[in-house]
Parts: sequence; C-alpha cells; structure tokens
Amino acid sequence: MDVHHEELQAMVESFLGADYDVEKVRHVFALQDALHQGQASLVGFLTEQVVTPEGYVDQFNQLLLKTFVACEKVLGSQDFECLFGAAPSDLQGYIDKKTFLSSVRRVPSTIQGLGPDLGLADMTSNL
Repeated sequence: MDVHHEELQAMVESFLGADYDVEKVRHVFALQDALHQGQASLVGFLTEQVVTPEGYVDQFNQLLLKTFVACEKVLGSQDFECLFGAAPSDLQGYIDKKTFLSSVRRVPSTIQGLGPDLGLADMTSNL
C-alpha cells in the first residue's frame, strides 16, 4: 500500500470506521489514483508549456471537483462529508489561482489554451 492509500485508509478508519464497506473504499482508492495520475500529467504539461499556468489551475480544480463528485456518488453524501469534511461544492477551488499564479515564474508559452483533454469525462462513466 502506498502513502496515498495509507493516508486515505487512516481517514476512512478514523471517520467512517474500521469495518466500512471495503468495495466502496477500493472504488475511492481508484478515484484517488486517477486524480494523482491526472495531476502528474498536468504538471508535465505545465513543465513542457503545453498548458498555461492558468490552464493548469483550471484543469486541476476541475479534475479535483470531478473526483470529489465521483467519490460522493460512491460513498453517499453523508459519508463523503464525514470523510472529507464538506460537500464537493464547498471544496471547489482547491488551488487558488491568484496565489498560484503569483508564485509561478511566467514563461511565454508557444501553445495557448488549456492543453489536451485529460479524459475527465471518463472518470465517472462507470459509476
């Protein structure tokens, strides 16, 4: 089990109980893995200037929201709020754009726009 899974497992045990539905936890693990893979892809796109810093923030926040919404579908609203502390709509804007942009050195990009589609729509297709 990697660190991300260990942290999430500890949260599940603390907030939902050690005997919480194993299948739901596995599904949330898979969604979290997809989030981390998506974030790694976005960091690569940002580094390679395929996506602008603004695009990175927008796409990451969209990815995070879609992940939270998918997790809520798996867990149910009450258990989602117990685990993550709030409803998905209250957790939006995880990366504050103004703060992020002020900390990133601006490098002119040869490619404008938001970069490639990360398959965000596919994330919830099997729920």
